[in-house]
Amino acid sequence: VANPFVLSRSMMVVLAVWLVVWGLRRSYTDSYAFARKGERLEQDSNWAKGGRTLLLVTAGLLLIEIQPKIILWLIEVTSPKAGHRQTTMETLKALITAAGAIVTATAAFRGILISWLQKALNSPGIGHQLRGYLARAAFLALGLALP
Repeated sequence: VANPFVLSRSMMVVLAVWLVVWGLRRSYTDSYAFARKGERLEQDSNWAKGGRTLLLVTAGLLLIEIQPKIILWLIEVTSPKAGHRQTTMETLKALITAAGAIVTATAAFRGILISWLQKALNSPGIGHQLRGYLARAAFLALGLALP
């Protein structure tokens, strides 16, 4: 495939259109002061849930489409140089180095990620909630990188 990120880019366009339409709809309802008796909070609306779903689908597709690039990079790192026969130990060292880099990057920001998670649990603010989701995603990525 000439462009391996076709699905991710397509979902990003769909997400962008969704967000623009949601913003225009929200502006329209706010500017004409429609009756809001019994209206739920905006983050609980169907539009917000749809936006979150599209964002998660986009992230999932990006994760799926980037895996072949990562695997090719790992093959290049672990494959022997010209005229040099690589031992199993050298291959194992290369894989441990790649996993170590991922673990180190996540461990370096561990304190920030944990504070984001704690604030997300204690605060109803949407900003803290988004940071909490980001922190959870980072920890899940770390868990997927280690095996």
